[in-house]
Amino acid sequence: MTLRSLLPRWSRAQWLLRSVVLAGPLLAFAGTAVEGTVAGVGWTVLVLVVAVVAALLPSSAAPMLAIGLVIGWWGGGPADPLHPAVLPAGAALVATHVAAMLAASGPPGLTPSRALVRLWLRRGLLVCLPLPLVYAVARGVAGAPEPPYVWTAGLVAALGTVLVGEWAFGRTLGRDADGVVETRPPSTGAGL
Repeated sequence: MTLRSLLPRWSRAQWLLRSVVLAGPLLAFAGTAVEGTVAGVGWTVLVLVVAVVAALLPSSAAPMLAIGLVIGWWGGGPADPLHPAVLPAGAALVATHVAAMLAASGPPGLTPSRALVRLWLRRGLLVCLPLPLVYAVARGVAGAPEPPYVWTAGLVAALGTVLVGEWAFGRTLGRDADGVVETRPPSTGAGL
């Protein structure tokens, strides 16, 4: 029995995608060290274990759990949760999500189609575009007292973002999905 026989039989693309799923939360989590806060062993092991599970099972809830743990740590662990290192950390978490979606889009031996990869890369980049603006707004209001309507305004802004995204992607999804569907192998009917 060799080491190679113990490794999963993934395509090269799957290895790459799952490496991003593993590395993204770890890099985002380690970003607090730049800020000056080092996590305890318990948090570090927890994030590492969940990231490994996320890489092995990208279609499970593990990638979202890994992302949620890192966001939770950034929100409560560091002395300055608005340190500029939060920007690359946010981009790393978006990359984790996109890579997990692509890795989960088919069986482990399947290489995702170029159209599907382009679609998800565009979506990931679109999500990352407002990060500097959101960061600047958060920095601007960091010391201000919280007005009573802030949560309502945040909920309305989030809902508006979802609706605009649905409208924007709903218009382009049909065009992009045609190329994605055509690249999938035809069904053999096995298992029916």
